[in-house]
Amino acid sequence: MTDAVPAGNARCCSTSREREGEAMPAEANPQTSGARPIHREASLPGGTFLMGDHFGEGYAPDGEAPVHEVSLGPFAMDTTCVTVAQFSAFAKARGYRKEAERYGDSSVFRLAVAADRPDILGYHDTPWWLTVWGADWRHPFGPLSGIEGLMDHPVVHVSHADALAYCEWAGRRLPTEAEWEYAARGGLAGKRFPWGGGSYLCHASYCHRYRVAARSSSTPGSSNCNLGFRTVSRRFS
Repeated sequence: MTDAVPAGNARCCSTSREREGEAMPAEANPQTSGARPIHREASLPGGTFLMGDHFGEGYAPDGEAPVHEVSLGPFAMDTTCVTVAQFSAFAKARGYRKEAERYGDSSVFRLAVAADRPDILGYHDTPWWLTVWGADWRHPFGPLSGIEGLMDHPVVHVSHADALAYCEWAGRRLPTEAEWEYAARGGLAGKRFPWGGGSYLCHASYCHRYRVAARSSSTPGSSNCNLGFRTVSRRFS
């Protein structure tokens, strides 16, 4: 791996929708509810752990340091990301349209784009991402793609507001940053990765971003084709 991890204040590896002044209210139809999907969970006992980068290699603009002690109560988190099938049940029950659908575009990995040339709107600061018109959760790689055969895959092109709206409908909540890192560490204190020596991928930034202390900052309205979410049960809240 020879590519250096970006330094300074440059955004590393993630995309960001910069139109923060155009935040959109959640869209839903409160007259229908529908059956809530089953969420398979892993129960975690909570406790005290050291959160943050232990190796002095953290990406400062994303808030990966300093290491600090955090105490958590017990909680139960999804064992997988929310699936296309689960989000589809929500969207159908509530008449919900994601922010990517309302903005009209989202970010797609350039080697996965399924769109005609006029629908490719341009590159991000990170050149492996493209803004694609018509990319959304039903069309994860662009308007020429679909979700057939992907119902058990993670739903993607999810903004923060989209995830919150799903949680409100499902009677769940998003994990806190501390809960996420505690779960990701899997009981391994002070380790760089939750398994082995890191990612099998070849670009240095990928291994760097798979550290359990890693953060990839983004704006609340941002979405892309590799961004999903997990939820946490409210029964401990």
